[in-house]
Amino acid sequence: MTDTLLRSLRERMLDESEPLAGLLRKCLLLGAETGSEAPRLGAQGTQRLGVGG
Repeated sequence: MTDTLLRSLRERMLDESEPLAGLLRKCLLLGAETGSEAPRLGAQGTQRLGVGG
């Protein structure tokens, strides 16, 4: 699942038509899958700023 999430993020992050909220949710899932806090903290920080819907 981690490879699939990472591949999906790589493909969509440069697509300006891709909703940011969906990308942030994928970051949260990636952080949970890998046990890393970096994607989770980055996504949460962006949400607190009101970015991504």
